[in-house]
Amino acid sequence: MLAVAILAATAMIPTFTIVVQLAQEEPWKKVPTDPTTLADRRLAPLRAALAGAAEVGYLPPAARTDMASATVHLYMLTYALAPTVVRDRAGPLVVADEVKDPHTLPPDLEVVRDFGDGLLLLRRRPQ
Repeated sequence: MLAVAILAATAMIPTFTIVVQLAQEEPWKKVPTDPTTLADRRLAPLRAALAGAAEVGYLPPAARTDMASATVHLYMLTYALAPTVVRDRAGPLVVADEVKDPHTLPPDLEVVRDFGDGLLLLRRRPQ
């Protein structure tokens, strides 16, 4: 009987350690700082503005010259804007990010909404 009590007490040590750690750190009060969560939070107003849009075009940031960085940026945008499909080409609506100067955009695009910090929703100008 004593052996069962010792075994049960030993099995509870990891649980006790986790409870103490959670009580000290309060992880539910910490704001997540991983890149995916930050991108999702930053793009939330754009996702709301695109509600009901089946797809949107994508204008890659001019500052991202390496292919890997541009691809990661596109995937983050695709994840954050779901269920709207992000196409790596222009469409009637286009998302542009990391735009330093809106005057450098292609002339056939106009700003629909500026979300700040270089994030823009654009549309094709009527022909």
